[in-house]
Amino acid sequence: MEAVIAHEMGHFYWRDCNLRLTYSLIASVFWWIPTKWWQRRIEEMQEQASDSMIHQFKISKFALAEAVLKTARNTSLPSELSCSFVERRLSLKNRMKMILQEPKPRTLTWKAIQYGFLGLGLLSILFGKLWVF
Repeated sequence: MEAVIAHEMGHFYWRDCNLRLTYSLIASVFWWIPTKWWQRRIEEMQEQASDSMIHQFKISKFALAEAVLKTARNTSLPSELSCSFVERRLSLKNRMKMILQEPKPRTLTWKAIQYGFLGLGLLSILFGKLWVF
């Protein structure tokens, strides 16, 4: 139970609800641009960041892995209310690998820089700087 609470505190710390609301609004405004892959990747990164928070609370990574497996086992059908990691087996496998790895120090990676440029591009489109119409 402590591992789940620590994970959810990670979502609160990273303000994931605000970010999800923001990219949902962007996807709604620019409905003709396919953004499903982008949203899925951001959600995976949010889960990874929240999973990494358990180390700050001195909670065992095995406790979180057990909680994730119990949730996946007790969920019969993936739905909007079920956890995102239950939707695909590959995602669950990758998440287990990530949880059970040793925590890595945070560094600014190339992917973070790419997503930053993508975000700036979307914001510039949103504010009408790059309109060609």
